[in-house]
Amino acid sequence: MTGLSILVDKYQMHEVVELYVRTWMPEVKKSLPVKKDPTLLPWISISYVFRLSAEYQHVTRLAVLESCGPLGNDLKQLLPIPGHVFDRIERHRQNGIKSLLGALKTIVDRYNKNEGVCRSSYDGDENIMRQGCDSMMAGSLLRSTIAHGLCPLPLAPYQGRSITQTAQVLQNLKMMALCDKPFFYCLRYSATVGPTHGMMKFLHDEASRLEKQYQGLAFDGTT
Repeated sequence: MTGLSILVDKYQMHEVVELYVRTWMPEVKKSLPVKKDPTLLPWISISYVFRLSAEYQHVTRLAVLESCGPLGNDLKQLLPIPGHVFDRIERHRQNGIKSLLGALKTIVDRYNKNEGVCRSSYDGDENIMRQGCDSMMAGSLLRSTIAHGLCPLPLAPYQGRSITQTAQVLQNLKMMALCDKPFFYCLRYSATVGPTHGMMKFLHDEASRLEKQYQGLAFDGTT
């Protein structure tokens, strides 16, 4: 099918083979990739040339989420995929990673402002305990970001990083708060805030939301 898409595009025979392609497609679709692999670019070519909307959206979504840099440098001249398709995929990849890192930066900036995040009620000197909780959160976050290669925050074009990989890294970050188990014995009453003051939940939710946000490209250029 890849070779056929090249010939059809070269000789503009779309109408001649369209009926045959629709007939073959149920069987051919069994080879549709479910992750980024060597068949991804050929499938982008097939779905683009034959205007297979659902398949095009599926494979371009995989490309946006799982590519780690500009696609197709070695095949751009061979496959009938316009440059604007590669450009849109790369733009979505970079924007997705930027948004994910922006969620992490939101937390980092909050602790860097030194305004105090913890508001739990402690036995003893509350100000000291709250500062200790914020320091534990900031310190554990710093150590975890260093361990995962996110300190300092990567800069565009984020070469070698994908949206999926970056989302997984954010979800694997570790933070600890003084008012979390097993530390909250020092609280005057059980903490009403979520674990790590909701920061880990925020990162998990943002990572999940951004991965679901990308539905692949559409032929009308809306995505």
